[in-house]
Amino acid sequence: MSQTKMLEVVAPAYLEKFSCLGAACPDDCCHGWAVNVDHDTYVRLKGLPDKELKPVIMHALQRGAGKSGSGDYGFLAKQDDERGNCELLNAEGLCRLQQKCGEQMLPDVCSTFPRLTKSLGGQLEQYASPACPEIARLLLSDDDALQLHLSQQPVRQAMIGKGRPEVEWAASRQVRDFYLSVLATAELPAWQSLAVLLLLAEVLQPLFHDGGADEAQVTAVLADWERQLLDGGLLQELGGLRRHDLLHVKVLAAASRVRSDLDFRNPRYLQLIEEALQGLVSGAGEEGDAGIARQFAATGNIEDIDATLRRVLFNHAASALFPWTRRLVGEVQIMCIEYLTLRFWLAGLMQARGRALAQDEIIELIYLFYRVNIHLPTYLEQCSQAFQQAGMTKVEHWLLLLPLRAE
Repeated sequence: MSQTKMLEVVAPAYLEKFSCLGAACPDDCCHGWAVNVDHDTYVRLKGLPDKELKPVIMHALQRGAGKSGSGDYGFLAKQDDERGNCELLNAEGLCRLQQKCGEQMLPDVCSTFPRLTKSLGGQLEQYASPACPEIARLLLSDDDALQLHLSQQPVRQAMIGKGRPEVEWAASRQVRDFYLSVLATAELPAWQSLAVLLLLAEVLQPLFHDGGADEAQVTAVLADWERQLLDGGLLQELGGLRRHDLLHVKVLAAASRVRSDLDFRNPRYLQLIEEALQGLVSGAGEEGDAGIARQFAATGNIEDIDATLRRVLFNHAASALFPWTRRLVGEVQIMCIEYLTLRFWLAGLMQARGRALAQDEIIELIYLFYRVNIHLPTYLEQCSQAFQQAGMTKVEHWLLLLPLRAE
């Protein structure tokens, strides 16, 4: 167990406004996952003298797969009920361990969530996951939410992500900076940003290998693509692309079936998905996929959805060590799946409710989507496999799904 310290980090503006809502939060972060417990915390919890908490902890605290000194030496098991609550969660949605023993006794994961801290080139960066509803609200409610500042934020040393060795390669840092700059360009629709990153990934991928990358070659490629973006030719070409609606529906339907194979413990997320599907299917009549495609194409405010998702995608990319240069195309494809899935469900909810969504309705779907990805870390990878099985094997196939306008 490492102590929480206030350290100077590069952080977006929304983190300066963030504080846990506690019992006032519309959800809690204490269900749906078994929390890893490091060796030191495991020993401390086993020896906790509190008469009320000791029997609960003895029941919940299990030995994990990790070795002595590891971060996964133990784990706090979830209850076998619909939500999979932590046994330390009380009726008010608060942690009994924190209430009685303080934040310093919490496992590292519990103490730091939803904050994500990493070290790049000796500089600490901290973002936060929109799996927290308050983070999702702050991220989407302020146009300046992603402005970066130096600020003092709580950090636990054990939770500072350092990533893979290739992250520190100069060529990898160049690619990451370029990718983030494309995602941050508000003048570009999010779908066009993703299309650019997909096409660029296909060019860059052969330049990276186990031993490193040719920095001069990477620099030349990025400079060439920057020129193409500035002269407008590439964007004009992308702007002429149109979505293949039947393929779009086929692929998203395949991905939506993944949830039936997973242990979902979030009934509200499933309710929203079912409502969204019903909104798209109800107006389809006997036309099947063609009718669903027509319903999706008729959705208003799709540009607003795209602008909202651009902000969400940038936050996700910046909070992770994105992209992993040894699988550039695959990394961007996962981000495309996030975009396409959220766009599809948000459009379905608008169709179901017959109106544009209020901000709190958008926030609810987004935070639940990212919460599911924490509880079920293989979810997006399984969606990716479903996309592949549906025929999405080449970059040009993905370009048939991304555009806002249909053929």
